[in-house]
Amino acid sequence: MVTDLLLILPDPVFISNITSNSSRLGQDIAVSVQFSGEEAAVTWEVDGGSLPHRYRLTDDNRTLIILSAQREDAGRRLRVRITNPISEEIREYLLEITGKRVLLGYYRDLTLSMPRAQQCSYSILPSN
Repeated sequence: MVTDLLLILPDPVFISNITSNSSRLGQDIAVSVQFSGEEAAVTWEVDGGSLPHRYRLTDDNRTLIILSAQREDAGRRLRVRITNPISEEIREYLLEITGKRVLLGYYRDLTLSMPRAQQCSYSILPSN
């Protein structure tokens, strides 16, 4: 006796694109993944670990929202993993943040003196 067995498998997953709506300091940033495939599960990691407290997932985990982007978010590696029963695909996205330049140091003291009306001298003492 011959028995035929028909297996119906889902299509494998394939990530076609990762996009971001913004990359401005202080704004909410939405990073979205577009993919094809059936019965897919989507997970995200940040720098190889879990999501920080300001990061949220929406749209069945297809979109990662970063609330009020901060300087420390710049350069983070976002990793999205999409799996289904027959396949897995992983992609990374480097988060870039743009905004006003930040003063890396500060001056403790600024002294101005004007010995004559036409001259102005100043000295700046760097902080220790």
